[in-house]
Amino acid sequence: FFRPPYFSKFIKILKMADSFVIGYLSSGEASQIARGISIVEGKLNESNQFQPEDAVQIFPLLIPLLMHIHYKVRKNAFYLFLSILNRFSDYLDSTSDSVPNCIASLICVDEEIAECAHQALEFIFDLDDPKYWWPYCEKTLFNSKSNPQRIKLMFIIYSHFDEIPVLPIIKLLDDPIFTIQKMAYSMLQFNDQEKIQTKLEKYRTLLGMDNNPYELDMTQ
Repeated sequence: FFRPPYFSKFIKILKMADSFVIGYLSSGEASQIARGISIVEGKLNESNQFQPEDAVQIFPLLIPLLMHIHYKVRKNAFYLFLSILNRFSDYLDSTSDSVPNCIASLICVDEEIAECAHQALEFIFDLDDPKYWWPYCEKTLFNSKSNPQRIKLMFIIYSHFDEIPVLPIIKLLDDPIFTIQKMAYSMLQFNDQEKIQTKLEKYRTLLGMDNNPYELDMTQ
């Protein structure tokens, strides 16, 4: 394989350019971050200019930007985040690290950011093992003071009823928000009934109850 004399110099220039982009994205100045995002977007739009190794390097830098105080930076970071997630998910191993910031963004006043967060969570929940993202969801469902956030999250995890732990869903039957109660009940109906009854028995023993108030006829 013949390499022209300028090949090594060209590679060095590319690496230097990448280091500049990383510096921009890691900057504390919104204008610098915006410049970095713009450069990466340009590479993404050009054939063969953005490779899997670039995605692996850039993706983690975008995660904190999803909560940036500057809304333009935050929005553009989400757009870029989704683009890389959709195109290079097979190469990324830090996707679930973004879940807390995506959950927080579900109730962003900017509807476009909220929608990006929703799409990202749906993608990640389909992509990753629940053991990586469920703890973040459980914490939000039981500790968040924002009911709209909790309801939106319930809608997203709804289709994963057979992947997440049953006991937390049983506990949500006592949730003060009727919409959440209703979805929790529906998720239990779709689930494996033998598995649910086993969990109910354990819950009854744990609480020292003769009759479990959560025990429902799921066959109806």
